[in-house]
Amino acid sequence: MLSWAYYEKKLTPNHWDELLAILNNNATYLKLLEQSYAIICETKQGNIIGMAFIVPTGNPTEIYDEA
Repeated sequence: MLSWAYYEKKLTPNHWDELLAILNNNATYLKLLEQSYAIICETKQGNIIGMAFIVPTGNPTEIYDEA
């Protein structure tokens, strides 16, 4: 979540609130796992400490256009 803080000043307040809601919703990550290539980093105890997703074109969101 810390890496997303950069966008707070770059997005409109409404889009920032939408982005936070998306990032805090577990369903977001389940959907991303279905439609993307994912790299997930965990501790030895299984706690997630980082994630990266490569999403193919054609999967628009309210914030990011399809192009």
